[in-house]
This record gives sequence, C-alpha cells and structure tokens, in this order.
Amino acid sequence: MKKQLIITLIVVFIYPFYLFAQNNNGLLKAPYLGETPPGIEPVLFAKGFISTDEHEFACSFSPDGKEFYFTRGFPNKAIYVSKYENAEWTKPVNALPTFRSESFEPHISPDGKKLFFMGFHFIPDTRRPNLDVFYAERIKNIWDNITHLEEPFNPNASMYISTTFTGSIYTTSTQNGCDIAMSEFNNGIYSDFTILDSNINTEDT
Repeated sequence: MKKQLIITLIVVFIYPFYLFAQNNNGLLKAPYLGETPPGIEPVLFAKGFISTDEHEFACSFSPDGKEFYFTRGFPNKAIYVSKYENAEWTKPVNALPTFRSESFEPHISPDGKKLFFMGFHFIPDTRRPNLDVFYAERIKNIWDNITHLEEPFNPNASMYISTTFTGSIYTTSTQNGCDIAMSEFNNGIYSDFTILDSNINTEDT
C-alpha cells in the first residue's frame, strides 16, 4: 500500500511537466518530447514526430535531457537529432551530415562531449566494409572530428556502446558469443575486453 501511494504521488507530481503540446508548426513544446513518463506498458513514442513509417530504432537522450538521438531509415540508416530549444523540440535532422556512410546506434557520453555510434568502415580493395565503432566530438554546436576506434572494438568486434563517467566502455562483444564486455579506459588507452561474469552473461543470453 505504501509503495503504491509513493508511486501515485510521483506520477501526480511529474505528469503535468510532460503534457503533450504542439505549436502551429507541429513541434513538440513539452519536455520528454511531450510524452508521459515511461510506464510498464510499451507505447509508441512521439508518434508522427519521432516514430514514423521510416523505421526508427536505437535511441539515446543527452545527459541533460535536451537532445534526443535516434536512428531512422531502412535499408539506408542515419542518426537524427531533435533538440529542446526555446521551450520546443526542433524538427529532427541528420546529426552527422559529414559522415559518408550509414550511422546508427547513437550513445552520448556522460559528459555530453562524445557521440559514439556504429557505422560502415570502408577499406580499399576489400569486398565488404567492416561494421565498426566510431565517435564524434562536440565542437561548439556540431559533431566533428569523427574518429574510428581501434582494437578491441574494431574490426567487426563490438556493438551497442555504453560509457561510464571514467571513460570505460560496456559493449556487446560480437567475437565472444555476443556477451556483454567491458573495456577499461586508462591514460587514454582502452584495455582488452573483460567478459562480465555469470551474474550478467548466462547461457541463455
């Protein structure tokens, strides 16, 4: 009973801040893209604005909650961003217009300075590109200085990046049965993968 009362009070307090609103241009004007806070039932997110017929997936908010990154398109994919500016969400645009390949699975580092993502790495005289991890750096208001990560993440060795405050990375290691692994970041160098133990990785996952 006490737990239900606490949950009810939290919802009653938060809900007014997430009411759906639009202006004449169809731009969302409330935080969290006008959506109610997540519940236990899956619902379509920001229908017609983020979720469209163009196939959207793999999303990430910036740490301050004012930028929403997601992947749009199939078979040609690209990372899009909508920003909360002047009390409304901007129309989604390509977040990496200078990247000359497909981009998807965005993740923003906790300090908001790096955008990690997956993309195709083309190598001369090879039949197929590698599916590798890249990151871009925030330069003023754009993402630039796109860098191709080296080992242990590439080539074709990692997906679904998640970073810590210390710079270490958790990822799906495609070379180790798609188990979750961690690479520690020390003195500007990433360590070899450490596969997480059976509390996380099991025979069923």
